[in-house]
Amino acid sequence: MEQFIHFLLRASVYLLLFAVAYQLLFRKQESPGFNRIYLLGSSMMALVLALLPYNYFSIGSGIETAGIWVIQLPEVVLNAPNTISETSGKIGASLSRTEYFLIGYFIMSSLMLFMLIWRILQLALMVRKYKSVSRDGIKVVLLPDGYIPFSFFNHVFIPENISEQHFARVMAHERAHCLKRHSWDVLFYELLFVFFWFHPAVYFLRHEAKTLHEYEADHLAMRQFDKADYQQTLLACALAGKAIALANPFNVSPLKKRIMKMNQKTQTSRFGNWIKLAVITPFIAAALLLQSCYNESEDVQKQEERTLMDEIKEKALEAGAKFKPAEDYAVEKGQQREDSVWTVVQELPKYPGGTEAMFKFLIANINYPEQAKKDTVEGRVFVNFIVEPDGQVTNVNVLRGIGSGCDEEAVRVVEMMPAWTPGYEEGEPVRVSFNIPIRFSLSGKK
Repeated sequence: MEQFIHFLLRASVYLLLFAVAYQLLFRKQESPGFNRIYLLGSSMMALVLALLPYNYFSIGSGIETAGIWVIQLPEVVLNAPNTISETSGKIGASLSRTEYFLIGYFIMSSLMLFMLIWRILQLALMVRKYKSVSRDGIKVVLLPDGYIPFSFFNHVFIPENISEQHFARVMAHERAHCLKRHSWDVLFYELLFVFFWFHPAVYFLRHEAKTLHEYEADHLAMRQFDKADYQQTLLACALAGKAIALANPFNVSPLKKRIMKMNQKTQTSRFGNWIKLAVITPFIAAALLLQSCYNESEDVQKQEERTLMDEIKEKALEAGAKFKPAEDYAVEKGQQREDSVWTVVQELPKYPGGTEAMFKFLIANINYPEQAKKDTVEGRVFVNFIVEPDGQVTNVNVLRGIGSGCDEEAVRVVEMMPAWTPGYEEGEPVRVSFNIPIRFSLSGKK
């Protein structure tokens, strides 16, 4: 889930970058077709760039050290209370804030998705309810008074009592929407809005895309009709009725802007468009550089973890543990396994209720030692333990500690764990070694 939050943040930065670039460089130019391609391409590129560093660390993940895999559970973060008199530490206040954010986020996203599905169903019901005719491969749905003309994919919705002089012009406009496949753009931005409902840039991009659709449709329709007559139809339909948000309404964009666009004669050169795209390139490169720096910091952290795992492995071997090399996974049948400690098995042990239940157990039982709070001690305690063939947790020991009672507290809580579901190798339960890092953090410090 943390990876998903990182994706949202990175995509939000790229969407904002591309939206600002559009506002500064492209919005006022006379190339609706090029602008449409830019909006769609940049929005998709923002999502792709945000997905580039895809790493997910969860239970069952391991760190390879000298051909030996060490199974490491997710880190537990313990924040000390604000007052020294409180004796019970709480796991990660930041974790709770993240959970609240995710709950609110998914509620809103679910609501947006429900509204999108409802609008699609509304259009489908209108197709079934009202009379329709076919015109040049397009299905024309005849609506009662109270609606303005609009289209969605290969369907054009027009009031049944519209005058003949306006009907042909409206049909030319809506047919242009169908030929240009504008509904695909609309659907894409509606789905983007489901996930990024909180982002102002998405509101802006969605509105601009619909405006560009109208410019393109107006441009194609005016090839068939006199400009003044076409603008008269536009004005006549402006206050005709209500529109459907998901569709391409005939008067979605402000009339003044559309009429001004029709009357403009200048055209921006394609060469100028590509020059402006080149201007954006350094900003994209800078954003990618920042993202790569973030990945580099992750690599440094992983290298530190590998060094630490080397130390852990040496201590565990000194204690008599027998690790199973990853490259020698196959085991001869009949081999004695009672005393072997495994780190690679076909089926990993499972905490009852899963990882979330394990965190809840730790939240309820772990305390931040008073001595550690007085000494302002914080850091990570690495605890190793073995899940036995009967699921019991044994051999709990500290591989690297920070003192002041934190090591003892970490061991105490791990020893309290209930029996796990044991791990299995070739259908037989085996002993499996785990490491769990518990980070003690004082309030107000990171």
